[in-house]
Amino acid sequence: MNRRHSNKAFTLIEILVATALIVSIVSMVYASYVTTSKSARIGQAAMAQLQQGQRVIEQLVGQIRGCCLPLSAKTTVDEKKTKAATNTTENMMAASPKAVAKTQRQPVFFKGNSTERDGQILQIVTANAFSSNRNVTDGLFEVAYRFDHPRGRLFLSRQPFNPTVEETTKHKTWQLIAENIDQVKLTFFDGKRWLDQWDFTNEKKLPNAVKIEIRGRDRNHRTYRLATAAQLCCSIANNNETRLDGLLSPDK
Repeated sequence: MNRRHSNKAFTLIEILVATALIVSIVSMVYASYVTTSKSARIGQAAMAQLQQGQRVIEQLVGQIRGCCLPLSAKTTVDEKKTKAATNTTENMMAASPKAVAKTQRQPVFFKGNSTERDGQILQIVTANAFSSNRNVTDGLFEVAYRFDHPRGRLFLSRQPFNPTVEETTKHKTWQLIAENIDQVKLTFFDGKRWLDQWDFTNEKKLPNAVKIEIRGRDRNHRTYRLATAAQLCCSIANNNETRLDGLLSPDK
């Protein structure tokens, strides 16, 4: 008697078709995963740079708002002519060059210029240290910002204010606070117009407000721009009205 055996199995063609389908599905899933991961990394990089810029803006605003003039500064302005008259030519000639530099040295209470050659775009005396160090809370501080434009780096120097220490003995310690910065622009409001630079030595007063603009980019070369304006609290106390409503806002 002849018996028929039914062999249930996949043919070679069926196996090839199934394999091709599986490979296609896996490829699509993997491509979607790669695209999503890349987009997430780009978004994270952009967000990190934006947060960095926001921290710098927040710090600048806080320190500028805290700018003030100690009594020594006001005395210097009021008595400058008197002191100059009392310094005779004979005393100046008898003194050594270093001694002359010491007698003429004045603390930098407020000086700002975005195009300064040495990169120090801002030097101020402020009551707001804006430091994470809990021990740094009270008193006045000398704060300076230096912008290394070729490398796109922004540095901060912060130390207690001591007008008796000579400039030759004071060494700023610079701390890197931001990278990939294309531009830091500061403009200063005198109550009527915006100026590109400000020097307390020449103006004999502090500005009413400071406009801050920062442009940066992330590692994927996507750019951002942040801008705001900070009004000095001492200007408010002196009844110097400065309208800042709707002045600037971050770019979308």
